[in-house]
Amino acid sequence: MPKRELRHLIIIDTNLFMRDFSQEGYQFQGLYNFLEMTNSKLLIPDVVEREVFKNFAKNVNKAFENVIDINKKYPKSIEITKPPEKIIGDFKNMWHRRNERNGRIEVLGYDGIELEHILIRSLAEKPPFGLKSKGFRDGIIWHTVLQVIKENPSSKVSFLTDNSTDFGKESLLPELVEELGERKSDFFYHSDIGAFLETHGEKIRGIDREKVRIWLAEIENLLDIIAAEAEKEDYNWSLDLFEYEIDQSIKKFSFGKPSLIDYRAESFYIFAEDDDYYYLQVEVLLELSIPIRIQYYRRSPVYEPETDTYDYDEEIEDDFDAIDGMMGTELNFRISKIDGTHELWD
Repeated sequence: MPKRELRHLIIIDTNLFMRDFSQEGYQFQGLYNFLEMTNSKLLIPDVVEREVFKNFAKNVNKAFENVIDINKKYPKSIEITKPPEKIIGDFKNMWHRRNERNGRIEVLGYDGIELEHILIRSLAEKPPFGLKSKGFRDGIIWHTVLQVIKENPSSKVSFLTDNSTDFGKESLLPELVEELGERKSDFFYHSDIGAFLETHGEKIRGIDREKVRIWLAEIENLLDIIAAEAEKEDYNWSLDLFEYEIDQSIKKFSFGKPSLIDYRAESFYIFAEDDDYYYLQVEVLLELSIPIRIQYYRRSPVYEPETDTYDYDEEIEDDFDAIDGMMGTELNFRISKIDGTHELWD
């Protein structure tokens, strides 16, 4: 089955990576499938990569500061198994391995970007610089976008960012649009990955979100099976630990089999076609209910008069709950060009 040629260069800003540092969520997985299936490429400006690393480290260090504060008040409440430096180093290694393994991801340096042009833009308070001349990194990113457009005259270029202040909310700021010149029709601007996938994945006339929803309803039994077979590594879940007393040290969580609550199509697009069929990929978001058993130590202070100190008695207790989880999965449909019938396709 031949792949449909749709070469597209996609540039992503820092803020979208910060939504999903691991890049294991359904939007990033959908994007990586798009790159492979459409012969496209993801371009990451060097300044974005550096800022992702900086913000990840900042988040990790902040989390450790919170853990240390809790342990000062309630000694040994939370066990630290890995230092922040190790977590940050592992993240950088994972990032580099993914880029090398994927083959469709490239980190862009500063070749062709002139500091003088960025300085002039800053002094003129021209977007993405603000009234207080902030936005140096945004200036570098925008000039990287312009350089990519210049060096790839036959390729579509998309810029993905949710920085609505400096680049535009629903559309690119008019001042920046003017800089695109004759390439306006080949340039696209999106605030998130899902919007990009739904816009640029080619559509079949007559197939819309409502029709895809009907197709999913036809295979609801399959979605139930996918949900029930999901491992905890497959979905994102949340639990408000503050529902439990702070002096309870969580020992472990035990998850039961999830059940499906609801589902929806996040995006869908044609990734290939042949003489007889279109091949449509649907990114599906599953809402799950996950039974959970929480085993913890309940710690009670015991005064030791001989040493004038406190120790703790610990008892293991269980609690049971159900938490909400979200999981993304991809399904492929094959649609006949002759009569429009559809079927699941692997």
